[in-house]
Amino acid sequence: MRPPTNSYNPRDRIPVAVPLVIIAVGLAVLVYMVGTIVRHRDFRTLDATVRYVGVEGGCWLLETPDQRFNVQLDPSFQVNGAQVTAVVEPLPDAISICQIGPMARVERITFKRDAGPPNNRLEPQRHK
Repeated sequence: MRPPTNSYNPRDRIPVAVPLVIIAVGLAVLVYMVGTIVRHRDFRTLDATVRYVGVEGGCWLLETPDQRFNVQLDPSFQVNGAQVTAVVEPLPDAISICQIGPMARVERITFKRDAGPPNNRLEPQRHK
């Protein structure tokens, strides 16, 4: 005897449930990734002095009277003692072999106009 055509079989629902679970997991991962990317970013504008510290092969700082940040600088800004204006993003979870201050990522940096171009001064010296 044949089963009726309108009978319920739980196995018939499995092919529908699997894609729905995959879509739900995919959406959850996407929401998490977007939340991580769009996190609040703490930018700070500094009027700072570039400092070279000769530890562990040399490290560069942006120093203000009340704080300093260990940074990776473009070689054109690696001038010890140069006065700069910089926009930085502190990186509280980052570490450096220098261990001379908290790390920060430089978003924008310019030499201060009133300090004059660094190549016109005898001091500070460029370090390599």
